[in-house]
Amino acid sequence: MTRLHNISSMKVQEFWLGRLVSNSRMKNGMLISISRCACSFLYPANIEERIFDQFVSEYKVWYQDCSSLTTKFFETLKQSLIKKTRGIQRSYVINMSRIKDYNDMSDIDELHKRNIIVLCEQNDLKTIKNVLYQIRCNIFHG
Repeated sequence: MTRLHNISSMKVQEFWLGRLVSNSRMKNGMLISISRCACSFLYPANIEERIFDQFVSEYKVWYQDCSSLTTKFFETLKQSLIKKTRGIQRSYVINMSRIKDYNDMSDIDELHKRNIIVLCEQNDLKTIKNVLYQIRCNIFHG
């Protein structure tokens, strides 16, 4: 089955969900397993990230225009994420799915390049989206 990202017809969704349920294991009337392929069809990978990216592209000018309001918010967020490593303070979130690769004695910029951390140092909407999205992923996926 190919991955379809845009499903416009509710009937198509119902059809595929019906096939999914009929091809999955049931126990006491409850669905207990779903194939990975069907999950991808019903909920495409990175859909939330794509939605947030679209939000950033549409509202980045607004964010810049409201700098007197957004600067205070950003500074509060940045202060809440400060970590001190080797005597240097940096603001970042650790990608908990890559916690095994994290070492607080490593170069912070290198960790960022390797997607082990998400930096919170530049006051723009994309940075805020990346930081908040990483926090969300850490909560839901660890």
